[in-house]
Amino acid sequence: MSTSRTLEVDGLEVELVRGDVRRVNLRVRPDGSVRLSAPSRVPADELARFVRAHRAWVDGCLERNGLRDRAEREHWQDGGALDLLGERVSLRVEPAAGRHTQVERVAGELVVRPHAPRPDGLGKPGLADWRPAGEELRQLLLPWLKDELVKAALPLLERRQEEMGVRCSLLRVRWMSSRWGSCNVRTAAITLNTELALRPLACLDAVVAHELCHLLEPSHVTRFYALMDRWCPGWPEARAVLRESPPMR
Repeated sequence: MSTSRTLEVDGLEVELVRGDVRRVNLRVRPDGSVRLSAPSRVPADELARFVRAHRAWVDGCLERNGLRDRAEREHWQDGGALDLLGERVSLRVEPAAGRHTQVERVAGELVVRPHAPRPDGLGKPGLADWRPAGEELRQLLLPWLKDELVKAALPLLERRQEEMGVRCSLLRVRWMSSRWGSCNVRTAAITLNTELALRPLACLDAVVAHELCHLLEPSHVTRFYALMDRWCPGWPEARAVLRESPPMR
């Protein structure tokens, strides 16, 4: 059984999780939190020394995460740009148009006509010219991104299932903060992170293969990676890309 508590080391708050692990491991999550997992037998002072020894690495990760988040948010606005399954498209946000958000892909542009917000009762002018940006725009595009990901994933899923001799019972797509995909080996249902729509197609293919391999081998043991090497030999390169650009928090 694992236990969790907060460990403070020189002003840095670390979530310490003790349990059935073989070695001490330090991780910086995309949301900026720091997690330290360790065997139960390792003394607290030794863990504090471990964190201090890796403090420069932690600070570097936190800085890169902050810079990346700011850069990502700059994409979500009129005149910004997104990478849709590896293809760069520019964003054009037009004035609000009706009760439903309209999204149209025209050549190298993604044209977004957001739904008009409700009047606030204060006589606020210019609602027809409302142009969302940042998180508002990302949320408005979420249903469209889900649809695009499903369209891209289904043929990959079908091909991989035929090759590997397995069958997925259900495909779900949702936004996840720390995982690219998951597989319920009991029900054979697979879930994909919506943000894969904003990564190269090879990354989506590798995640699909990864989750299907779990239907053949539930755990990340040697056999699992042998299956990945067989069915998706380019998976290490795709994993490197996904690790370099983790999900938005």
